[in-house]
Amino acid sequence: MTIQGATMKNIRRVGVPATKRGKPNPIYAETVILTLRQQAVCDLVAKGCSNKEIARQLGIQPRTIEGHRKAIYDKLSVRNAVELVRKILGAE
Repeated sequence: MTIQGATMKNIRRVGVPATKRGKPNPIYAETVILTLRQQAVCDLVAKGCSNKEIARQLGIQPRTIEGHRKAIYDKLSVRNAVELVRKILGAE
C-alpha cells in the first residue's frame, strides 16, 4: 500500500514494525514506516502543536522534535506541516 489516500491510522499501521534502528524491512519497500516516536510527533503536529508544546508533552527537547519532524517530512515526501496534514488526511 502506498501513502496516497492513506489516513493517519493507515500511515501508522502500514507495513511491518521498524527495527531498532528505524530501518524498514526491504520486502515492504513501498510502505511508509514511522517509529512510535515519529507517530506521536506526527499526531501532535497534525493537532497544531508547536515544537515546544510537543516537546513538553513527550518529555524531550524541542531540538529533538525538529529532528523527528525532518525524518517524518523526508519519509512522507512533504516540505512542511501543512503538506503533512494534507497527506495524512488524504487531500493530496
